[in-house]
Amino acid sequence: MNLPFQKDNVTATLPEDVAQVLSTRFFLQRRMLAGLGCFEKKGFLGGAPVDFIRVVDLGKAQGMPVKARAYGDFDRHEWVVLFDGYRDSQGCVRLTGRHPVPNGVGGPTVAA
Repeated sequence: MNLPFQKDNVTATLPEDVAQVLSTRFFLQRRMLAGLGCFEKKGFLGGAPVDFIRVVDLGKAQGMPVKARAYGDFDRHEWVVLFDGYRDSQGCVRLTGRHPVPNGVGGPTVAA
């Protein structure tokens, strides 16, 4: 599979803490998570350091007109982003669903 990502900007598999939130809060099955990737960037929220997270549909990302190399590359291609949020300094992951998860990800559509 030829993905348009550079290794240091996206994880081909989701970090375990992100996958856990998607499984427990959004009820995504593990097989559905296989089609998702994760972009992160460091930042601040309310003065506290956080890692901002974007969970993307890897299949849709292949159809983007430009190669995704960084978190900000999705600013103009938000249709690829399924979940976004952050991880705080204690390791707590908070995600919000952006769009229904498409059937092509591996299961029934889930409204977030």
